[in-house]
Amino acid sequence: MKPKDFLTDKDEILHEYSLIPIHSASLSPPVPVNSTIAVGYEIYVIGGRTTRSSSVRILDCRSNTWRDAPNMLVARRSANSVLLDQKIFVMGGCGKPDNWFEVFDIKTETWSVLPCHIADLDVLFWRSIVVNAVQGKLYVVVDRKEYTYEPKSGTWEVTENSYHLVGRCVIENVMYSHNYKGYLMWYDYECRKWKEIKGLEKLRDESRVTGSIMLRMVNYGGNLVVVWSKRYREKDREIWKTEIWCAKIALEKRVGGEIWGKTEWRNTVLTVPGLCDWFSGVAVVSV
Repeated sequence: MKPKDFLTDKDEILHEYSLIPIHSASLSPPVPVNSTIAVGYEIYVIGGRTTRSSSVRILDCRSNTWRDAPNMLVARRSANSVLLDQKIFVMGGCGKPDNWFEVFDIKTETWSVLPCHIADLDVLFWRSIVVNAVQGKLYVVVDRKEYTYEPKSGTWEVTENSYHLVGRCVIENVMYSHNYKGYLMWYDYECRKWKEIKGLEKLRDESRVTGSIMLRMVNYGGNLVVVWSKRYREKDREIWKTEIWCAKIALEKRVGGEIWGKTEWRNTVLTVPGLCDWFSGVAVVSV
């Protein structure tokens, strides 16, 4: 359900957004968090989450139906994937470093293993990574190092990264991310530095309070949508609940080159019993 996209003077939502369930594939395993990709009105679910799988399933959001895509060449679990130029690049989640990197051509529906000529392959293989695509390149972050991959030449470049960042998304060729403290950041390509988005101090404080976990950020029609969870226990009861919160942020680049954000709305969209950790979010094209 969609409300009017503005806040009252007291920063309260007049009408609520809410999450609604969709039909899942029969006997489907848990959805992997980092290898769920939106392509137009379709969502690709790649590999497994807790056990390795080479399967690829596609959800058609127009008809709410599932179909199978060609299997990957390598079975993977909790892999990372990213869309670039109608190709899905998949990294990690496999048993051997030699099989770390492969790509799916959406047009021809074929998979290919990509060589990974980089000295730090063992680091990429064993550590948790964050992947995104912008300006025709792939960006892979491990701790405080950033690796840039050029698909046309198949070459890698390594640079230092001053922030420990987690989730990422790209809006109008600008890369956005956040850290564990709730700071929302954008990447300035001219000076090759991460900078904080101005004007979001209140939202930052809300998302980093005790019991709150930042989960996902996506590009929604040129706006930044951030989803996070808050845990709480009911009074006088040993029952935990988790609230899923969502905020829509309009972005503006001002004089001086800084990017400012304005929270157009924020609200809790779902409350579930117990503790909820795993969450995946994508934005699809409505038709």
